[in-house]
Amino acid sequence: MSDTSNFDWIEQYLKQALLYKRGQSGNTVTLQLHAFLLRALDLSNDGRYEAAAIVFCEALALARLNLSELEGSKSSGAANKGVLDVEELSTIADLCFGYARVLAELNGVHQALDLMYLAIRLYTRLYGIADGRVLFCASRLKELALSFQAYIYVARILFFLRAHKALAGLLQAKFLFESSWPECCVLVENLTSAYCLRLDNGSSYSADLSTEEIEDIEIVNCAVELIRSTASSSAARLVVFPAYDSQSFSALCHTNFSGYVAEFNRAVGKEILIPVRCEIGYLPEDSPQSIVAYLFVQKGQTLGLGKGSMVVNSPERKLPFKWKCSEFDDLCGLFNSRLRKLRSGERFYRLDNGRSAVINAYLYCSSAQASDLIGSVPMRTPRLFQA
Repeated sequence: MSDTSNFDWIEQYLKQALLYKRGQSGNTVTLQLHAFLLRALDLSNDGRYEAAAIVFCEALALARLNLSELEGSKSSGAANKGVLDVEELSTIADLCFGYARVLAELNGVHQALDLMYLAIRLYTRLYGIADGRVLFCASRLKELALSFQAYIYVARILFFLRAHKALAGLLQAKFLFESSWPECCVLVENLTSAYCLRLDNGSSYSADLSTEEIEDIEIVNCAVELIRSTASSSAARLVVFPAYDSQSFSALCHTNFSGYVAEFNRAVGKEILIPVRCEIGYLPEDSPQSIVAYLFVQKGQTLGLGKGSMVVNSPERKLPFKWKCSEFDDLCGLFNSRLRKLRSGERFYRLDNGRSAVINAYLYCSSAQASDLIGSVPMRTPRLFQA
């Protein structure tokens, strides 16, 4: 049997899957690969796993040779360049998945899990995360990994699925361009690998955090990276602050109040609130928050919506009002309060990564966009310290 330990060359097929455009013409290799696949499946269904493994190896050897010839024709500038079509790319995924199941029967579990993951990546790049082939393959991978207590493989596929679901939600909500799919797909896979590496090396997260809570933190980080790495117009609607553990929010506000307000104004696109000053207030010792920041701001520009546009020349506009804050959510609430009074159809939502996150992330979006994102990206309307 040929060596099964190195399938790095299939990464080239993954790149081809990203570049695939519907309507491309196919090639004759696909039929040959199909024939190999059917023959191998028949053998494995009869329990002849060794024989099936040999056929799978032959099929993948043919696929590798075809890929080398394709790459060679491209580099030499040949007139008749070979083209990979979706059927061939999909058949490569079928071969990876089928061979993986055979290897599992032959006790090559880790190779089987790696091949299944390659198959899932190919299926996802071709058909999207909601495709039945992706979900079936992922289900089998989790089942196999759990039976051999290979929990890092379970963590990898669960995060991979959630991250792609977040990507799909951001695309549907128009925070990403459809044309950015290849770039985002690669980014999600890189973030998945980095996440698993952190888990494998010992996570720095608190021991009392559940797996779901850690995933929420990582998914929010993933969403932030996706938005930042694509359309600048979408990135402008994102507000991110570090989650400072060593300094109280009130102290931070005292030194950088104007900067924080400016970031929210930037996302809105107008200076709807103007910072005046910040005062530190002390509450009773038994209060959940013993120190708060009292922010004094005045009304800025209107959004030209409804009755909100009528207060432009009102003298009250110049009078600062007081808002009590103990965390970034409260500052966000200050802006949502102002947006509500201006009858805006948009507000800030928190990308909800819990209390142990390294960032505070807020997204300025409409209720329709929020509906597209809820369920794919952890998010909520920030709790207000005061109404």
